[in-house]
Amino acid sequence: MIFHGLPIENELDSVFDKPLKDIINDSPYTKYSAVTCRECIEHNEECRSCKYKRICKAGCRASAYQEDNHDYYGIDKMFCYYFKNGYYEKTKELIEQLEKNNS
Repeated sequence: MIFHGLPIENELDSVFDKPLKDIINDSPYTKYSAVTCRECIEHNEECRSCKYKRICKAGCRASAYQEDNHDYYGIDKMFCYYFKNGYYEKTKELIEQLEKNNS
């Protein structure tokens, strides 16, 4: 995940400072990696009531963190825009049309 230049970067260990096996076994990185989509959805009222929550799964954690007051469990507004403005359906229709034309 891309957290370069964001406050969370200071919490994450570097392989230059700590062996990778230690980072994987016991570090803030492990905590963040274990966060589930369900936890993120439950954290956000907007996600809990969204008809796209099973497809979107609360979006990208790095984007959410960057966009939503550095809340790792926050809302990925780019995903919201994509789904709520009909781009999911448009993309799906386009793929179906392309598949139909190629068969």
